Amino acid sequence: LQRPLANPKITIYITLFVYPDAVIKDLTVSLQNDIKQTIKNSLGLDVKDVNVRIKNITDKKEIKE
Repeated sequence: LQRPLANPKITIYITLFVYPDAVIKDLTVSLQNDIKQTIKNSLGLDVKDVNVRIKNITDKKEIKE
């Protein structure tokens, strides 16, 4: 029988394609903060880390919706 953790913390991993004009540091810091806050507000869980990986820098024409 396992007891649930008193204050579970999770780690989120995201992979992004970014535009050439993106300021990657600003973008990742903003995403990390927004994701942590959204998870906290919607699920009540603390996020330990949000790991952001930039997969590629892409031209705006290449993005398919």
